[in-house]
Amino acid sequence: MAIDLMLRRLGEAVLTAVRETAGNSHAIPEIAVITCLASGADQLVAHAAVRRAAAQPRFRLHSILPFEIGRYGAGMGERDRAGLQQLAASSDVLDTLEVCGDDEASYRAASELLRARADLLLAIWDGGPSGGPGSTAESVMAALDREMPVIWLRPLAPQPQLLSHRHALDEPDAFGEPQPVAPLQLERLVADLLRRERARGLAGSGLTG
Repeated sequence: MAIDLMLRRLGEAVLTAVRETAGNSHAIPEIAVITCLASGADQLVAHAAVRRAAAQPRFRLHSILPFEIGRYGAGMGERDRAGLQQLAASSDVLDTLEVCGDDEASYRAASELLRARADLLLAIWDGGPSGGPGSTAESVMAALDREMPVIWLRPLAPQPQLLSHRHALDEPDAFGEPQPVAPLQLERLVADLLRRERARGLAGSGLTG
């Protein structure tokens, strides 16, 4: 699957970046895959993260739920509800938010916390308009507004694409189509993210899905 391949490539890019920029002076950082475990793409990424952790132990699954798991799962189908329970149990970090207000406020708060903890957004998105608070479209635009790089896994696209600013989406005729993520480009991106982490004195890097 494209998600598994992308996570493997990211793990390899982290290893390469650490070796080339720090040699043996820095430990390999943890790679946190941060997700809200919603039906669909969120759970696909979370399952891929669990599989990747079995092959590369530096991967971690961090999950953020907008509200209590029973209530969250009540709106899901049986299969996704079972996936939610399984992935929550498999999470290395599981945060459940308690937000005053309606469900929209909880979804938006979970999405905002996810972006606040992450360095890179992995978006499985058809490019369509926002589906509401915390939707993929909203998360992509919010990430680009704060200059967070976005790797876009677009259905039917042959390769993942890198988004670094929203102009490529708002004005494609002027800025051209987003370009596929080449291995060297991914390594440079990860190396830059690691340098930022070290400058802030943080121990790990976060990847949202």
